[in-house]
Amino acid sequence: MSRVLDSINKSISLGMVEFLESPFTSKKIKVVLIQMGGIKAATPNGFHAIFYQKYRRIVGGNFFCIFLEILNEGLSIPLADVVTDIK
Repeated sequence: MSRVLDSINKSISLGMVEFLESPFTSKKIKVVLIQMGGIKAATPNGFHAIFYQKYRRIVGGNFFCIFLEILNEGLSIPLADVVTDIK
């Protein structure tokens, strides 16, 4: 096993670094949201992904702004507050 692992290139390219360090975008969140299994697992607030998939046009703007702040800025708020605060 160690021979196999030793033969793997352990460095990453500059392009990979730039990709990994790039900020999340609402486009990336939309792609992931669409690809998620609709009723696979509920979020901490009890909502399944299908809720966000179906109603993203209604809650989308605020929803994506909040999640971009969480992912890019480290904002930490309970997910239940995200849904109840969206108007």
